[in-house]
Amino acid sequence: MKGRVAFRQKSNGWHGKISWVSRSNRDKIKISGPIGQGAIVITVKGDVVELLHADGQREVVRDHEDLLEKRLGFSVPLGALRWWVRGLPEEGEPFHVVKEDPSSTVFRQGDWLISQWDFRLSGANIFPYRLKIENEQLLLKFVVDDWEEELADGR
Repeated sequence: MKGRVAFRQKSNGWHGKISWVSRSNRDKIKISGPIGQGAIVITVKGDVVELLHADGQREVVRDHEDLLEKRLGFSVPLGALRWWVRGLPEEGEPFHVVKEDPSSTVFRQGDWLISQWDFRLSGANIFPYRLKIENEQLLLKFVVDDWEEELADGR
């Protein structure tokens, strides 16, 4: 997925670009501010999370929520987020559908409200191109520019 992301937390806000490559056992998320400033790469493999900062500083942890809170100023459940951005509730976790119609879907999972709309066909799948993910502390917005499915041979 390639697109734009914004967050708002109380009086703080930020926006930038996002590139997210997801495979069955690994996620690589690159987030950069306007004009590529302040880039950070988050790599998730199992329960291990690595943050690579623009200055080359590398951090590897198992408790990603504390690390994200400390380094980014906010924390999100990365395991759930990888499902939510694809338009799905996190597998194996309870959720409640708030609204569902052909143009949008809203569901609650944990203390998060996930709103998805502007669904489009990409390859053989339908994905949301606009998302809002929020709880009492944080609002995340995604605008997807492109979904690409990796070919079976890894290209």
